[in-house]
Parts: sequence; C-alpha cells; structure tokens
Amino acid sequence: QDRSIGLFPNPATDHIIVNYSDAGNGSLRIFDLTGAVLVDVVFSNSLSSLIPIDGFAQGMYVVQIVSRDSVQSATFVKQ
Repeated sequence: QDRSIGLFPNPATDHIIVNYSDAGNGSLRIFDLTGAVLVDVVFSNSLSSLIPIDGFAQGMYVVQIVSRDSVQSATFVKQ
C-alpha cells in the first residue's frame, strides 16, 4: 500500500489539501522550522483534509503524519 502524503498546492497561499491513506488511526501535525506545532489533527483510516494556512507567515513548513506503524513527512511553502 502506498502511504505517501499527497499535499497540494505547493507553494500555497491560503490553504493546503492533504491526502493520506492507511488502515488505522493517526495524527497530522504541521510544524514551522523552529519546531513549533501549528496544527495537530487526529484522523481514522484515511485523511483528506483542507487545512487553512492563511494565518501562517510566509516560509517553509513540515507536515508530519504519524500512524500505527509509520511516520511520513512532507514540506510545503507558504507564499
């Protein structure tokens, strides 16, 4: 099963859409480059979510998805 994170648009201005499939529960976190957690969301089975980022400062961010037996990360740029 492909467990990569689908994340678009990238770069983004006001929102990102995150897609992730897994057969279990997990959490999605968005960090800035200082390590501060800006978003922390719990999900079940699969994730397809529109996340507003219009309040984020311009720069690079890390999306991390932690599931039962996997940790996946992706980056995006807020313009």
